[in-house]
Amino acid sequence: MKSLGIDIGSSSIKVVEAVTTARGVTVTSFREFPLGVNPAFDQTIEIHDILRDLAGQVEAGRTRVVVGLRQEYLSCRLRLFPFVERSKILKSLPFELEEELPFSSETAIYDARVTQIFGSQAEVLAVVAAKSRIASLLQQLKDTGLELTLVSAEGLALANCFERWNDVPPVLPALPEGEDAVRPRRRLHARLHIGHSHSVVLAFEENHLLGVRSILWGAKNVAEAISRRYEIPYIEAVSEMRKKAFILTHKGGASYDQILFSDTIASQLKDLGQELKFTLSEFQSELHGEISGLEMTGPFSQTLNLNAAMTQILEIPVNRSNFLSQFEHDLDKSSQTEATLAVALGLALEGLRRPKNPPIQFLRAEFAKQGEGLTEVWKKWGVTVQFVASMFLIFVFYANLRDSFAADLVEKVQDALKKQAKQVAGLTGKQGTETNIRKYIANQRKRVKDVKEIENALHMNAALDVLKRISDLTLPHNKVTLTIRKLEIQDTQVQMEGQVAKAEEAHQLESAFKGMARGPVQLSVGNPVAGQTTVSFTMVFHVDRGLVVAK
Repeated sequence: MKSLGIDIGSSSIKVVEAVTTARGVTVTSFREFPLGVNPAFDQTIEIHDILRDLAGQVEAGRTRVVVGLRQEYLSCRLRLFPFVERSKILKSLPFELEEELPFSSETAIYDARVTQIFGSQAEVLAVVAAKSRIASLLQQLKDTGLELTLVSAEGLALANCFERWNDVPPVLPALPEGEDAVRPRRRLHARLHIGHSHSVVLAFEENHLLGVRSILWGAKNVAEAISRRYEIPYIEAVSEMRKKAFILTHKGGASYDQILFSDTIASQLKDLGQELKFTLSEFQSELHGEISGLEMTGPFSQTLNLNAAMTQILEIPVNRSNFLSQFEHDLDKSSQTEATLAVALGLALEGLRRPKNPPIQFLRAEFAKQGEGLTEVWKKWGVTVQFVASMFLIFVFYANLRDSFAADLVEKVQDALKKQAKQVAGLTGKQGTETNIRKYIANQRKRVKDVKEIENALHMNAALDVLKRISDLTLPHNKVTLTIRKLEIQDTQVQMEGQVAKAEEAHQLESAFKGMARGPVQLSVGNPVAGQTTVSFTMVFHVDRGLVVAK
């Protein structure tokens, strides 16, 4: 298999061709096409002409053509999923990153790379690109004649130069669980690619990429500083930087011009160092690890004594990268060549990835290529196609179509469920899980049951009805002189305290209330007190209030 990686930079276009062989990967060619760096001119036409000439040299149908979307247009996040199936991970990404990124499945393309597997959990580096950025890149390549196979991510492609890109993700023991579980701090190593207009920073744990960031600092910052210091045109400053860039480790014996030139470059490194310190600190915090060192690549990384200056600024060991030795090649073995082709080589390797660890692909949804394979096969073979082969192709097409429909239905159901959870239950973001939705339904069912019990309870006779009946039984025709000091009706129990003229009247009331009481009437009559004309009594009995027990 042959793959062509095309790195469209702001100062040049780098093209690397790589092929797979029985012994691994061979880098067969590297070409660089310089672009005009005059900021007053638009590079669009120049890029279009270079790519159109390149398209005429590509073997159509036998070469995978890969370009990269610049890292500054992408968002990358490391996440841990409770399952390892890639299809489930891709479907979950929009919901998992919904609250962190201003994108949705309608405005962006999501993809992911599994870095490591811990038991039944997958550690995933998710990548998100706005559809507008993809459309802009495709518009730039329109009418060049290049048939793109992949549109990948610049940072993740660059990582192919340093990690074991062709292996399946390693399977490790499950992570410790529980509130007291403590995961050991990761030992991280950073790699920096310094481009012309921006730089890319990668964080690795051993050979596994865990983080990607873009820094808006590039070699042009140094060229602009040289242009201002020496008052020369920007194009001339770029040329001087590429030919003579150096940093003095000590100024003894150096001329005034050498010191001035070195100080001009070193002053710009402070900005790079500040950005790098912030980015490395962010990696250490997010990835729970320690950065042990940094390697540099990119044309500007070959500046004399740059590694020593960066070591002093960052206070960690900084060296130049050496990755080309792991590939077979007949290229120029200079360190400048190795530093220049890094991104293009990573893109070419991205095109050689296998399904067991697939490449990042942004040509999805409306950007996907329309397959015409079945039509072309039919035109090529004609009547020689056998009946059994035709039935097999139809079966494969039906199976793929059914799987696609099923995936679409699952996605629509999940979207509808999430929408209803938000509208009905107020469950947003990560709260809109199946467990929380089931819990909400169970709570609503309990509330309905409670309401039914209340409705049943409302059928009981009111306390005022009991009071009315007591009043009817103690009307004046009963000839009872009655003073009630306390009347309490609690559920079915009635308790009455009061005074009557004599004890016989209390017994008359007892007889009157037996008709409404359920069970015996408990009467307690006090003894007459000298000087008083009334006798105290207490009466307790139960009544039927028509209470219905809830089912």
